[in-house]
Amino acid sequence: MARALPRMNFNRSRLVRSLSGLSLVDVAPSNLSLAERLAQCLSVSDAIALFAALSPGAARSTAARSGAVSAVEEEFARVQRALADGITGSEGGRARIAFPTPAADASAEALGDFSPYRRYYQAQQREMAARIAPLRAATREVLAKGSPALKQLAAVDAAFDQALRERERDSLAAVPLLLERHFDQLRKEQASIETQPTGDQPGGWLARFGRDLQDLLLAELELRLLPVMGLIEAYRSEIVSSNE
Repeated sequence: MARALPRMNFNRSRLVRSLSGLSLVDVAPSNLSLAERLAQCLSVSDAIALFAALSPGAARSTAARSGAVSAVEEEFARVQRALADGITGSEGGRARIAFPTPAADASAEALGDFSPYRRYYQAQQREMAARIAPLRAATREVLAKGSPALKQLAAVDAAFDQALRERERDSLAAVPLLLERHFDQLRKEQASIETQPTGDQPGGWLARFGRDLQDLLLAELELRLLPVMGLIEAYRSEIVSSNE
């Protein structure tokens, strides 16, 4: 049996909440509607592509195969689990991308070097992009074989994916930069303490930083998976509606 998908929250992502909680971004309430905010993200040519995808009228089909949506749910769960395990090291106690761990006798200068963590975070971002892009494309292919409404949704998602891909990449590329600010802040706070624990002690500033970094990666994973979750929920909703 496919595991239930987590409930989505489109109003404010976990990544934004995490960054705000670390005081790395200032989240101000917006008076713009969703349509207005989306319009700011799209160029004229992008908007034309979206309009073309939305134009054909389509009646909702009452025929849907629950086996197909179960298969994509299972694949979604598999990819999500693999990526999360790669971040937390849960799978067999080892992560595919090794987390940078300073040597026990590392100097203060070495402990204060953020570059290994930047490389680690960026490697995790590349891994997420490489695994989620084909998952999203495969999910669209399944929807495109369904009802006219689902086929239309797949076309809209493809247009959104193309229109927002570059903006998403640039926005997420800023997360390691924000994380470096947090790293420096923790390091400076630690330096101001008269009795300083070493970087690898439980409760030390590097241990706290590692937990915060992991939380941001898991939040980013959730954000990257939202479009796929939306497609699957739409497919599942149509099946439920057709059976009523």
